[in-house]
Amino acid sequence: PPLTNNLHHEIEQIVAIGKGGSNISESEALSHVWGYGVGVDLTRRDIQAEAKEKSKPWDMAKGFDFSAPMSVLVPSDKVANP
Repeated sequence: PPLTNNLHHEIEQIVAIGKGGSNISESEALSHVWGYGVGVDLTRRDIQAEAKEKSKPWDMAKGFDFSAPMSVLVPSDKVANP
């Protein structure tokens, strides 16, 4: 991506929520999950550090074109043991 010399990546699990709610019990939580995927969280660390030094928001370090690619979502009923 442009404007950086220090691109950092993290692999993350994506959980797609299928229905809303509040105060959901632990035993009911998985019934709200639609599916799962894998994502890559990209961060322009040099831009992030500069913004932090100035006490500015660092959204420019995280939110850029193609900054969060992800796999196809797999429906939760296709996952044996979430």
